[in-house]
Amino acid sequence: PVWQIFTESMSWNDAQKKCADDFGSLATINSAQENKFLWRSAVASNVMDDMHIGAYQSSEDGVWRWIENNQKVSDYVNFIKGLLINIPYFK
Repeated sequence: PVWQIFTESMSWNDAQKKCADDFGSLATINSAQENKFLWRSAVASNVMDDMHIGAYQSSEDGVWRWIENNQKVSDYVNFIKGLLINIPYFK
């Protein structure tokens, strides 16, 4: 995958729209290697306080899903413990 980090502050919806306008989407994390790379890139870019990834909580069933394929966020999950409330973060 090709990754790009934007440093301006924006909502999750605005971030996803910005990615879609560039023919992409917010990042999905499928492995520890991807997680480590994104984490280090985010720290280096100083965007940890306002970072979004490509997961959302479905209003239909309350399940967290990846926007890329609408699959349940279950194959690889390494979010900050107990934070799957509104916005998932990773570490």
